[in-house]
Amino acid sequence: MLRAEEAYIEDILYGYGDEGWLDGDDDEDMLTDEEVQDAELECGLTTRELMDILSRDITTDDYDTLLKLDDRVPPKTAKAEFITNLRVLSRAEVMALVTASGPPEKCMPLPTLGSS
Repeated sequence: MLRAEEAYIEDILYGYGDEGWLDGDDDEDMLTDEEVQDAELECGLTTRELMDILSRDITTDDYDTLLKLDDRVPPKTAKAEFITNLRVLSRAEVMALVTASGPPEKCMPLPTLGSS
């Protein structure tokens, strides 16, 4: 008997009722268990890799597997026009803003001139 999360993942991967490969009929498109385990999913992992990583703690040995997942996520980058339109403040302007409003609670104390 499958654990609850494995059954849930199988429902997601293979669909429900007559729409999935595991719907109980003898479809020609039905994959063998071995083919299902080795088929690459949309996330870039095989079913076998996904089930493995979801069923235990992630370790440093999982670095390559996690890189596969990262490869499928598009990078979040700012458009060049937004970067070029950012205002650059001088140190004096930053100090004036901080002095006027006080530093946020989470910030470290501001360094004084000449301190390292």
